[in-house]
Amino acid sequence: MKISNQPLSYRYKKNFFINRSRFKKISDYITKFEIDSHSSCPLCSYNKFTKIAEVDRVGFPCDTLICNKCGLVFNNSFIRNIGSLYSKDFSYERWEDPYESFKKRTRGDAFSWRRYNFLKGYLKNKDTKNRILEIGCGDGCNLYPFFKEGESVVGCDFSEDFLLPGREVGLDLRNGDFKEILDQNSTFDIIMLVHSFEHFLDLNDQIRSIREFCSDETIIYVEVPGIRNWNRIKSDFLSQDGFVSSNNFLDYIQYQHNYNFELTTLTQFWTTCGFELLYGDEWVRAIFKPAKEIDSDWYSKFDIFKYLNDIEKDYLFSKDYLREIKTNFRDLIRQ
Repeated sequence: MKISNQPLSYRYKKNFFINRSRFKKISDYITKFEIDSHSSCPLCSYNKFTKIAEVDRVGFPCDTLICNKCGLVFNNSFIRNIGSLYSKDFSYERWEDPYESFKKRTRGDAFSWRRYNFLKGYLKNKDTKNRILEIGCGDGCNLYPFFKEGESVVGCDFSEDFLLPGREVGLDLRNGDFKEILDQNSTFDIIMLVHSFEHFLDLNDQIRSIREFCSDETIIYVEVPGIRNWNRIKSDFLSQDGFVSSNNFLDYIQYQHNYNFELTTLTQFWTTCGFELLYGDEWVRAIFKPAKEIDSDWYSKFDIFKYLNDIEKDYLFSKDYLREIKTNFRDLIRQ
């Protein structure tokens, strides 16, 4: 691999004093994981890249690259022992109480109900139960509205703690890899991957495995953090998924995320594995179904490097950045 090192700003460098301080706090935690890297672009197999970041938002060593051919943005310092990460790291020790989280994420104004309303028009069976599967279901909040409306639901994930609240209200939530715990003869009407697809490693392998659980009419719903879903006008803009957008791309980078998608790069993975796009936006939300022919002509012509550079320049001149500087200095003084 040939990598050109062009960090978006000093904030993205390992030797930036804030990142050095953060690294000291998490150095023992980092040693638990086996870190690996790619030999070529996971999407187009090209071998020339631009490195835009050396750390993630908490200072975790995380090389973020842009492929110079297809524009895919991906993590080149990924964690190989992924099962250990999601069975232990994503537990109540690092996140809020699972029961409180489930309560918030299933109330009437929660985004789980908005997702249901967005998808219910794709339900095929009106007189019988539809079968809904979510891969990476967490506490089951996205399955809950379908369950309450009488559909048959199944979810799978790796954190036993987070599966419990959904199970206790009647959801069929299973611990483990979907390829191993589902009946191999099962097919589903809707398969959801809500903020889970970006955590996978070998995407082509995962998509082909998902295809085994599809009929010709199965709908696949994929929702991931959109790398182009940034507001560059107002720092207090409330984005569609309920979070404040401040143009702080560094805050977007997470070591748990192996890929950072725009709609085009997400679509490219699915279409080359035998699916067609029915709907897509830069949220990113995308709906796919099995295709009769493979369409691989989806390469991005968008200059993602220039876009992210512009985003960073906007942020460095914002009030949000001034607040960040003050917070960082206070944290350093307290140490």
